[in-house]
Amino acid sequence: VYPPVDVTAFTYHEQKEDYFLTASRMVPYKKMDTIVEAFSLMPDKKLIVIGDGPDFKKIKAKAGPNVTIMGYQPFEVLKNHMQIQFLSAVCSLPMRN
Repeated sequence: VYPPVDVTAFTYHEQKEDYFLTASRMVPYKKMDTIVEAFSLMPDKKLIVIGDGPDFKKIKAKAGPNVTIMGYQPFEVLKNHMQIQFLSAVCSLPMRN
């Protein structure tokens, strides 16, 4: 599987918390702003955003009260959130020619 993931670094947690997680570099082509905007329109859904990059301020400005922007986090913090999250949120848009 590419990119390689050290699956031994993760342990399964039966108990999940009620939030969505997205983690990525905050650059335009990753569409983190689209994810944050979407969740800001769904105030009953909680989103945690981990990552940093040139779009950080723009993305933070779009976050509603149900969206927590954590910025860069060490691997242990990211791993903990990944193990207890309810679901991951990703944005997949078609490429234009």
